[in-house]
Order: sequence, then C-alpha cells, then structure tokens
Amino acid sequence: MTAAIPLLDMKGPQFLAFYALAFLVALAWSIWRRSRANNRFSHADAGDVTLNDPYEIAYLAGGAPRCSQVAVVRLIKCGAVEWQRARLFRESKLVATGNAEAGFNDIERTLYSSIKGYGKKGMPLNGISLLVATRLSGVESKLAKLGLRPTASESNGRSFSINFPLILLILLMLVGITKLMVGVSRDKPVGFLVLFLIVTFVAAFLVAASAGKLTPAGKNLLGRMRTKANSVTTAGDETLCAVALLGVTGVAYDATLAGLDDALRKEISQIGNTSSSSGCSSGCSSGCSSGCGSGCGGCGGD
Repeated sequence: MTAAIPLLDMKGPQFLAFYALAFLVALAWSIWRRSRANNRFSHADAGDVTLNDPYEIAYLAGGAPRCSQVAVVRLIKCGAVEWQRARLFRESKLVATGNAEAGFNDIERTLYSSIKGYGKKGMPLNGISLLVATRLSGVESKLAKLGLRPTASESNGRSFSINFPLILLILLMLVGITKLMVGVSRDKPVGFLVLFLIVTFVAAFLVAASAGKLTPAGKNLLGRMRTKANSVTTAGDETLCAVALLGVTGVAYDATLAGLDDALRKEISQIGNTSSSSGCSSGCSSGCSSGCGSGCGGCGGD
C-alpha cells in the first residue's frame, strides 16, 4: 500500500532532502503566521498609547502574578501589612499590621481585607494571585480597548489562529513517522530520519510556546517603558515601577524588602513575560520612572 505512494517509496537520501526542504518551508510559514496571531487585536492608534497606572503596566508585563507582586509591595511599603519570612515548617505570610489607606484602589482594598481576615496567623503568599486576578477585569478590558493585548475571552477565541501555524509541522511529522515505519519494515537505516523528526518536534514545541499575549503595539510599548530613560524621579516611585516592569527583580535592590524577592519568586508563580533585568539595572530609577510616571507615586495612588 505504501509503495503506491511515491513520496513514501522514495529512497532514503531523496526523502531526507525533501523532508529538510519541507521542514524549512513549514517552519518559516509557522513562525510568520504565529507572529501575526495578535495583529487583529491592534488598533491604528495603539502606537501612541502611554500607561501611568502601575497595575496596567504590571498586567501588560506579566499578567495577574505581576499585579499581585505590585499589590504586595504597595501594601508593605505603605505599612498596612507586614511580611513574615518563612521559617522551619512555616511558609511566608502577610499579616495586617496597619490601617487601610483612604486612597487604596479596589485591588489593594480587596487584598488588604483578605489579609486582615487571616488575623495574626497571616495569609500565605501562594494564595494572592488568584485573589488579585478576580479584581483585574477592568485593567484587562482597558488594555484590550487600547489595542495592547486581547482579553482572556478573546485569547480563547483565537485558539485556532494560535494553533493553525503548527499544522504544516504536524503534517510533516506524520509523513516522517509513516516513512520511518516503512523504513523499519524494510530493514533500512532510519537514524537520520529519527534525528529529523526530533528536530521537527522541538521546533513545533518552540513555535507553540512562542504564542505571545501582547499585540505588536503592546510589545513595542513594553519595550519602550523598559528601556527609555528619564532623569526625573520622585521618591516612592522606584520600587513600584520596578516591580511593575520587571517583577521580583525590581525589589532586589530595596534594602527594606530584602528577601521578599525570593519569597515572591517562589510562592507567586510567573506567567506571561518573566522578570528580566534588561532595561533597568539595580538602581532602576530612571528607566522605570519613565515607564510608570506619576501613576506609581507613593501609597494610596488609585
């Protein structure tokens, strides 16, 4: 039956040459289609957008976990809660030690109320992301309206667009596997074909993993905020801006939060864009302040 299919009846070197060429074409097409998956969510004027709210910046950079990190740092810096380090047989926790600020936004009020409800025993860090995620619909909607990223429902609806670029690579793998079975049945050497199949599988995995959450405008804005320097910085902005843009890396330089970066890294999972030191060094004052601006100012900024 397979001998009736010319492609599967090719001699080994001929099939490998065909497979290599088909792989390059399929890979190039897959990468191109994947890069365009979020284009339809962009707006014509999205390139002129600026963000000032630290939670909007954090959601753009790292989703709900990044917003959780910002909220935790905000409450600690304001003195509303205290972080208790992990000890033997005890995990890291947050304990309410002060009063809620009048200017707390909905995210901060919700988190503070939950922490206070735990009393002296404290709230574990690993439960914060899910709690904060329930208060981010407005932030998500605004970023979507600005053309910076699709909403979660839109992302679910684009699943076909996201997975469609993999079709050629998957079909090529199926052809290769079938040819492998033919070669084995004929006692032919198949080592190179096995290697090609492994390379194809890895390439398909990497293409699948490269599905970005941001539109081109969102990526460009995030890149500009991370790299643009501004000499004007106000006290209290640096830490929140750094956390919003860089995640847990942003608190590593703050002596008052020593060790919290490790606790957040371990107990609040990372999604979307991971923490990176690119764009800001340990001081992180100029680049981060240019991204956040006055929106990160102090405690209680809404």
